[in-house]
Amino acid sequence: MSHLSKLSNLTQLSLKGCLALEEEPCLEVLTKLKVLDFSGTAVNSLPSVDKLIHFRKFLLRGCSRLGKLPSLKSLSRMQVLDLSGTGIKELPDGILDLTYLNHLDLPDLKVLQEVGWDKVKHIPEELNWDQCSITEPVQILLDGEEKPCILVNGTKFFQALRENPELREMCLKQMSLSVCPMNQDNYSNNYPLRDELMNNIYFQLRHFSDCKEQRQTMEIRGFDEFPTGLDNVLKDVEYLSLVENPFMSRLSDLGIVNLRKIKGFWLEKCSKLKSILCDETDVKLGEDLEILWISIAKSMQ
Repeated sequence: MSHLSKLSNLTQLSLKGCLALEEEPCLEVLTKLKVLDFSGTAVNSLPSVDKLIHFRKFLLRGCSRLGKLPSLKSLSRMQVLDLSGTGIKELPDGILDLTYLNHLDLPDLKVLQEVGWDKVKHIPEELNWDQCSITEPVQILLDGEEKPCILVNGTKFFQALRENPELREMCLKQMSLSVCPMNQDNYSNNYPLRDELMNNIYFQLRHFSDCKEQRQTMEIRGFDEFPTGLDNVLKDVEYLSLVENPFMSRLSDLGIVNLRKIKGFWLEKCSKLKSILCDETDVKLGEDLEILWISIAKSMQ
């Protein structure tokens, strides 16, 4: 693999299925590399990838002898990471900082007992944990008393939660989830990152952070149409924030069946919102409301 050091202009490198590849590859000089595919090789260790700042796609599927990854902190533009079928037993250092990551295939993390969710910035649109044999919900570790806010790109994550009621309940009780759509570049860069949101007083209000008791909250932001895949999760949501959603014209657009436990709404910049309680369905939906905030509703009648 030493000859690779002479190919300094490479942007893509695939050694997929090269079963004889065991030694640690030399990657340090491949600073222009964007795609690296070691799937199905016998590689058992990897060197530092700190200089591979243009990395977009890292494929390690089936590298069963690989037990650990180097730090990924410098790979800030990483979009795809496939760890399925590897021998990795813990999340690699820096993976929580990959805010452009939109596809993540996890290995079998059955020994993973704890995740510091308060440090997680967002959940990728495509999160594949089919190989994870975690039998109980992972414990959420918090540095402070406040629930962490997790940005979720798209709705596929919630489709996975449909199959795991215990994990769904844990997520809603112990996290504040903010859901936004993916744009054409597969990254919702029209919206601020988690750290910016958490310092925004209006965001804190939308998530009812002044309430001492543990509440099941969610924010839906920026959807032109009602996002599919959320109906099963919305049934357990108590306090819902809706920001910049043109599909909203009245409360019942969310479906009364989907909002069995709803106690509070925050409606902001929903440009087509015309009425709140315009018919019997809306009135029934509002019977148990404790909190209702409406802000910048230009079409409100």
